[in-house]
Amino acid sequence: MWVIRCSLFAQTITERRVMRESQIWRLINTIQKPYRDWHFIRIESSTINGIPDVNACIEGNEFWFELKSNDDKNY
Repeated sequence: MWVIRCSLFAQTITERRVMRESQIWRLINTIQKPYRDWHFIRIESSTINGIPDVNACIEGNEFWFELKSNDDKNY
């Protein structure tokens, strides 16, 4: 079931054209709110390099992912 939700989630994000990372995060956060079994948290660390931007858990399956913008500046 969560695979279908994730594919719809990815489709929604890819339908957008140019987005900053902050806009991508706002969209992700809005999409995940109605699902009680979805938990996404943005990790921001200026001290440790190499940590992905978002830790997510859907129906007990944990994963990490990186937010990438196709804009020259990330805000």
